[in-house]
Amino acid sequence: MQILHKLKNRIVNFRVTDDELTLLKAASSLHGARCLSEFARAVMLGTAAGPAPGGDLDGDVVKKIQSLDSRLAAAESDLLRVINMLSSAGEVCRKT
Repeated sequence: MQILHKLKNRIVNFRVTDDELTLLKAASSLHGARCLSEFARAVMLGTAAGPAPGGDLDGDVVKKIQSLDSRLAAAESDLLRVINMLSSAGEVCRKT
């Protein structure tokens, strides 16, 4: 499906938690999207244009890959948080 570059003049809003936003930003970055809007649009349109549910093997594989992608992004986010905590703790130890 080719999406033409048309003026985007409609807005779709939905709320997310801080953790969900972190995951979305990480996933967006992992997929090489220019911005979060581009990533969200691609995912939503790709899902909407996908095959109807009902035992589609390719769809199952895509869902599993997306799930792994999401879990990897969460693990990456957790690892960065731990690294930052350890770095902060190291600075505190050096100051005392």
